[in-house]
Formats: sequence, C-alpha cells, structure tokens
Amino acid sequence: MELLHHPNIIRLFEVVATLSKVHLVMEYAGGGELYTYVHDNGKLTEEVAKPIFAQIVSAVAHLHSKNICHRDIKAENVFLSHPGWIKLGDFGFSCKFEDDSFLNTFCGSPPYAAPELFRDQKYIGPMVDIWAMGILLYFMLVGVTPFRGETVFDLKRNILEGVYYMPDYVSTFAQHSITRMLELDAKRRANILELKRTYWLSECKFPDSYVNLSLNPNEHSLAHCKLERLVWSQLQSYGITEEMLRSVAKSKGARNPVIGTYRITLYQCQALDRDKERAKLNEHLLQLAEKNNLLAGKIDERSKACIII
Repeated sequence: MELLHHPNIIRLFEVVATLSKVHLVMEYAGGGELYTYVHDNGKLTEEVAKPIFAQIVSAVAHLHSKNICHRDIKAENVFLSHPGWIKLGDFGFSCKFEDDSFLNTFCGSPPYAAPELFRDQKYIGPMVDIWAMGILLYFMLVGVTPFRGETVFDLKRNILEGVYYMPDYVSTFAQHSITRMLELDAKRRANILELKRTYWLSECKFPDSYVNLSLNPNEHSLAHCKLERLVWSQLQSYGITEEMLRSVAKSKGARNPVIGTYRITLYQCQALDRDKERAKLNEHLLQLAEKNNLLAGKIDERSKACIII
C-alpha cells in the first residue's frame, strides 16, 4: 500500500506493532461498503454507476501501472467516502507481478473468481482483476452477481460455462462493457486501457493519481515542491522540527510515528485539490443524489483516520 498514490485507494498512514497486536492506521471511508448500500437500496441507475465505476477503473489502472494486482475486487471492498466518491480497499490478497509472468495462488471471493482460477491454472494477475470488475459492474447495475449456485461446485460449473442472464433494462453499451470483462478466455478479455475506451465510459473523467511524493520526509522534494514545503510548515506547527524529520527520513517507514504524522499531514494538504476534482466529477451525480436520495445526507464528510487491530 505504500506504493499507491491515488484518490480512490485507501491510504495507509502508520503501522503500530505491540507485543500482541499490529495496528494499522488507515484512511477512513465513512459511508460503508458499496455492497451494503446496493443491498439496502437496490441496484444503481447507470447515470449513478458510471462515475463510480470510472473511479474503480482509475484505481485499478493505478494498481496495474505499479505492477500490483488486487486479487479480491468485490463490492464489499469498495467503500463510500463522500457522496458519489469511492475508495478501493482491503489489499490482503494483493501482490506484485512481473510483466508477462503468471501467478498460481487461488485468491478472492468465489462469486468474483475468474474461470482460470477454477481450472487450477497459472493465471495473469491483471486479467483476474478485470473479470472481478465485470462481476462488480453487473452487481451494481442488476443488484445481484451474475453467477450463483447452491454450492461452490454449482457456482464453479456456472462460471466455467460462462452463461448468465442479462436483464433488458441494462443498456447495450453497458452490456458490451460487462461482456468484454466477462470473457472466458483471459487472453481475449479487455485490459484496463481498453476498458477506459469503451463507449459506456466515454463521457466519464477518470481521477488522476496523486503527485508521486515520497511517503517519507524528503529534502530534495522540500527544495522543489510547494506541497512538500507546506507539509513541513504544518508539521512544525505541531511541534515536529526539521531535525526530527531529517532524522527519520531513512527509518523504517510506516512503523515510525513521526512519519505517520507526516503522511496524515500530506494527505490533508492534498485534500484541497482532491476536493476540487471530486466536485467537478460529481456535480451531476450529486444533483441526482439530492433528487433520488442516493448517497445523500448519509455520509460524514470529515477527513478521518481509522485504526484496524
């Protein structure tokens, strides 16, 4: 998670290890799981789903650009942060991959698992993520996952056959995006760049990654980056001196409390640009939200940190 710099990916700030437990200090998304929202309120309209799914696509594109695959993309791991704004989280199964290399560990939730996982084959990590995104988009638009079964064996058979029901109310262009992701042959499955170019997402703006600043205090960045200078200045108002920052610059990363404070402050200083982009992306969505009571008035918008034990 320390390699990831994206507004739609949960941030890790600090790791606090005690004799008996490890505590993760992370960004908090106050709206809960996308799964819970859809389960409680029903399927999303395509106008609401498009910008949300575009954020998911952008987050996964950032992962893949860093040669990281998530391997557990599902509605339960997509969190609502602000009205119409999501965060991808839970990187417990994620891993690094090399270009043109294969993975061989079965990971993730069976309803979202790609057919090559059930064949006990080596697989291409990013293509497993793409399949799971197809399941996720179907769930967002229909309210249930496309492949179901009374047992895991039944579920496996249905996934390997690749036959599922597509409701008539799902638009032709949305259907095309889903079928491109749910291609049984991983080599023919759409990659993340092809997915961005689908007609269904053609009017969407994909959030940009953050400026790739060091997550540790960095004197080179301090000399050349206005944001870095702002962070250092803010930290000094907290009583953290430049000497303290320099002394921890080459320490053990997230396990240092000064660096944890630095990362939270960096996150807060990035908030202004992030909020501007979010407002630009979701102006239309918020109008729909107020009209239809979708995602409106239910989410605490204050920035927070969350400690996971």
